[in-house]
Amino acid sequence: MPAKQVESRFAIAYRDLRRVVDLPGFRKGKVPRSVLEKRFGEQVAAEVTPELAAKALEDAVAEHELDTVGEA
Repeated sequence: MPAKQVESRFAIAYRDLRRVVDLPGFRKGKVPRSVLEKRFGEQVAAEVTPELAAKALEDAVAEHELDTVGEA
């Protein structure tokens, strides 16, 4: 999976988080990504990584025309 796709998905996740998080010292929707990464980085990665892995698997199966037995 290209790094550009990975970064794009993380950017979307942080944008969505920025809209809903309410941190003292920042207006709603204005929290810098670096602050979000420090505070919520592990949670965002835990959410995004399985999505990216599933997409990569789906793309590989389609690209190589593989027949799968079932879902993992």
